[in-house]
Amino acid sequence: MQFMRVHQAVDIIRAEYERTPGLRVSFWQAQQLWNLSDELCERALVRLIRSRFLVPADDGTYARRDELAGRVEQIESVLRAM
Repeated sequence: MQFMRVHQAVDIIRAEYERTPGLRVSFWQAQQLWNLSDELCERALVRLIRSRFLVPADDGTYARRDELAGRVEQIESVLRAM
C-alpha cells in the first residue's frame, strides 16, 4: 500500500461518489475499494461526514447526503399527499 495523506483519501472517495450516482459502501468495502488502512479510512470518512458530503445510513453504509435528502423529500411529499 502506498503512503497516502487524509486529504488525498478524501479527494479519492469524494471523486468516486461524484462519478458513481447511488454509490453506497460499508466501511470494509471502502477500505477494499480504495486500498486504505483502518485508520486512514476512518479519518477520511469522518471528514466527509463532518463536511456534510456523506451520511452514514441505517444499514451501515455511507451515502452522499444529497442523494438521501432527495429520497427523504420524495417520501415526505407522498406522505403529505395521503
